Amino acid sequence: TVVVKEGPVISVNKNRQVFFEEQLVGIENLGSLLAPWLEDKDSIPVYLRSDEEVPYGFVLKVMSAIEREGFARLSLVVDQPGSEN
Repeated sequence: TVVVKEGPVISVNKNRQVFFEEQLVGIENLGSLLAPWLEDKDSIPVYLRSDEEVPYGFVLKVMSAIEREGFARLSLVVDQPGSEN
């Protein structure tokens, strides 16, 4: 039996606030928050959820912060207007 670990969820809202597992955080803190997943960074996905209205440049900044920690699998999730998040 293979056990697949679920990766963390990082969210960005239209006000450019960053959330790690639904907790408001600073972008500069993502590295320490991702530390528990470092051992599996090549196999587990990190999910980046973004409101549609978030500027593309800010999403790239968050992606860069995640990739700097060495995570190879980054999955983007876009919330459509009117969704329940």
